[in-house]
Order: sequence, then structure tokens, then C-alpha cells
Amino acid sequence: MTEKSAENLIPRPAKGETRPSLMGRPPVVVVMGHVDHGKTSLLDYIRIHGGQKAARPVAGREAGGITQHVGAYEIEHSLTKSKQTAKITFIDTPGHEAFSKIRERGAKVADIAVLVIAAEESIKPQTKEALSYIQKENLPFIVAISKIDLPQANPDKVKQDLAELEVFVEDWGGKIPCVQVSAKTGQGIDELLEMILLVAELEDLKASPDAEPEGVIIESSLDPNRGIIATAIILNGTLEQGKTIYTASAEAKIKSLENFLGQREKSLSFSSPAIITGWDNQPKVGEKFSARPLVAQAIEKETKSSVDSSPETAVADKTKNIFLILKADVTGSLEALETIIRQIFQETNFAPIIIEKSVGPITLTDIKTAETTKSIIVGFRSSPDQELGNYLKDRQIAIFQSQIIYELMEKLTEYLDELAKPTEAKISGKLKILEIFSEKDKKNRQVIGGQLFEGKAKKNQKFYLIKPDQPDQERTEAGKILSIKKNKQELDSAEAVVEIGLQTESLAEFAKGDILEFKA
Repeated sequence: MTEKSAENLIPRPAKGETRPSLMGRPPVVVVMGHVDHGKTSLLDYIRIHGGQKAARPVAGREAGGITQHVGAYEIEHSLTKSKQTAKITFIDTPGHEAFSKIRERGAKVADIAVLVIAAEESIKPQTKEALSYIQKENLPFIVAISKIDLPQANPDKVKQDLAELEVFVEDWGGKIPCVQVSAKTGQGIDELLEMILLVAELEDLKASPDAEPEGVIIESSLDPNRGIIATAIILNGTLEQGKTIYTASAEAKIKSLENFLGQREKSLSFSSPAIITGWDNQPKVGEKFSARPLVAQAIEKETKSSVDSSPETAVADKTKNIFLILKADVTGSLEALETIIRQIFQETNFAPIIIEKSVGPITLTDIKTAETTKSIIVGFRSSPDQELGNYLKDRQIAIFQSQIIYELMEKLTEYLDELAKPTEAKISGKLKILEIFSEKDKKNRQVIGGQLFEGKAKKNQKFYLIKPDQPDQERTEAGKILSIKKNKQELDSAEAVVEIGLQTESLAEFAKGDILEFKA
């Protein structure tokens, strides 16, 4: 048995107690791989042809056709030889680089991994990352070479690339099972399921329905109507409605218990996904739950997020702080949002300062906080409450939101690019110097005459000095207008086109032909 054996998850009995009787446990299988290599399409096929036809396809529910949430699904597979059925629980993990922590947790929770590699693309960055998590957790795994139906499919190239990573599949003299599959035609999928069950049999997975329930939180969110909702995988024992469970950061007297299809259940047992309501606080993704509070309290809390949200951690060499309020639909999405914030800001001169982060819709509180702190709001799969429409009309609050992670990345990148551009000076008018009527006095005052050929000029207005023979010069403030005269008449302002006299205060040296640009 490997380190991930179920028996290691069962607490030792206290003195005088008897250990609950053990029985075979369905495997929990994590499906991993690079984005768009067919993980979700493969799971769709398995669900539809695995006895769960009532379930909607995964890909159809995800914006942009890519997985952006961790999902857990249970199927029953009919064994070819014995004609008996066996359950398998699948965890689907997003392939986008922003979701790396979700993939890492998936490897920690699962008994077996399926590493999906597209036959026409072979090894990609997230393939290597997923493989590193699998190897770190000493997790038995199966290689599924997907999209085998495509004309450009080259499974031998995949096997060769794996060999270069010192991963040797069975038909290349190694020990790693390898199955060629197509989610389009169904080729190889029965073989893949049989292989999963064979590996599970060799792992000798055990658990007890009579043990105290234990498991892992894989997702949590806030529903305005139902409160805090957490999705968990049960690893041992039986979870029942009305029972109290604990994590290191939260407690729940289970108000409702649902299976992965959203159907109400009075109880669910090991290896099953469970949707749980009744939490007093939002449990953290990756936390273990237990029926014993002391056990839950002993579990080490998750390490601090890699994106520090305290203003004191602003990077010293950054030129400006950008204050952010982050919102997402679920905790996994929020975590991914923090990851992309770090990536996007890394190549800029701006430092991201996260004022607040939470799950749920963008609320009035978020808007008012943004106004007070001059923050921008970034929402991933999170939108403003409908009643905020009128409130937002009269307020200049930057809100960036999208249902798709890479679209949100593009919006933020474009915004930061615009901020980084030099600010164009706003000019109210332009004057060409025609005459210089006096030398500077001790207070740098001087009288000049010129043609106001564009816009307006006002008393006390500041100006830039532009030298025609220096077209690429940097625009810097040169002085201000002390008074304006036209035909000896004092004016507060003048409009083009007109010739006027100005008394100026400036350290600059004027010459005929110079241009004064008046700041708006």
C-alpha cells in the first residue's frame, strides 16, 4: 500500500474502543493535465455513459468551455468480466496556470491520478506541473493519451516525451499504465475505467461506514439565500444530516446534505462528494473535517496566501500602489484570482495592495469601501448586485469582471498598460511669442507679446514653454501668467485668435517663436 492508503486516514481507537470494521472503499481519482487537453470532455463522456445521464455535462456549464472550478463526480462502472458494478469518484481540476493550488490539493486528496495528455500536443507546462504534484504525493497514476481520433495524433511522441522526463509507460518497458482515449468516439474509455479499478484493487483501499466521518473541503462559496456552502470529499465514515463537523477554521451542524447532483440525502459515506450547508464560518479549501473538534483543531492551518494583502508589504522598487478589492464566486476562484494578480503586477511598476477579498456578489459595502480607499474592484465570476445599478451610475468606480479567467487577465493587463503610459498634459490654449518687451526683473517678471492662436488663456494660469527647435523635449512647467492686456486694457482671460500682452513670472529664457502652452 502507498502512503495514501485509506487506513492511514482512520484514527487509532482510544483505549477500550474497538476499531470499526473495514471494507473496500471506492477510489477517489483526480484528473489532471494541461488546459484544453480534454480533461473535462473525458469526464463528460464518463458521466454520461457511466450511469449518471441526468447530470449536465461539465464543459457546458463552464464559461468559455474551460474548467474554472474544481468538481467532484461519482459514477458506477460495470466490470467487463464479472458484470458487477463498482463506484469511482472523479475530481476534475482546472488546467489554467492560475489554478495550480487547486491541482496540488487534488493530488493530496486523491487515491489515484489520471494524467491527461493530448495526442497532438504532447507535454505542456501544466502537464509537467501536474506530474510534479503526482510524484510529490507518491500517487499511483495512469497516463490517458487523449484526442486519439485526431489525424495529427502522435501517441508515440507523447510516450517519448514522457520517457525524457523519466516516466516510462508499460509498453515502453516501464510500470506506468497508459491508455489511448477519445472523448469524441469513446475509444479506450472502458479500458481506462477498468485500469482505474485495477490500480485501486492493488492499492487495497479500505474504510469503515461506522467510523466517525472524516474528509477534505475541496470548495466553498457564499449563497445569498442558503448561506455558506462547502463541497467535500468523504474519506472515511458516514456523514449525516444534523451531525456536527469541524475544520480548523469553521464548524457546521449540517443543515442540508446533498450529493454531487444536488439531490438531498440523509447520509453519505466514504469516497462520495458531499455538498454541506450549516457553517458558522467559511471553511478554507484544503482543510480536513472531522467529527472531533480536538482533531480538527490539531490540523495545521493552511499557509498564508502567496499574495500578501497588507499595505506594509508594498514592493520597495514599485512606483505606485494600486489598491484592490477582490471578489469571486467560490474560494478556489478567489485563490486563482490572487495568483493572476501576482503574475500580472510582477512585470509592472505597480504594487498590488489587496484591501479586502471575499466570495459572493459585489455588494454595496464593497462599493463604499472602494470609494473610501480609492480601490478598484476585480470580480472573477462575481458581479454587482442588481440593485446597485443606480448607485454606480453617479460614481467613478473602476470595476473589472469576467466569467473567464484569461479574459479577466487581459482586462487587467490593458488597464495597467494604460496607467503606465505618460499622462498627456491637458492644454487650454497656445500662444506664439512675437515680441519680448522687457528684461526680467529681480522677481523673474517679464513682459512679452504674442498671438493666442488656439484656445484660451487666463490670469494666474500656469504654462509650459515649448522650443520649436526641440520637438522631442520633455514638457515641464515653466511659469505662470500674472496679467493679460489687450490694447492697454486689463483682462481676466482671452480667447483665440487674438494678439495680447502678458506679464509672466518664469525662470525660463524666452525667445521669439517660442510657444507657451497653458495648463487647463
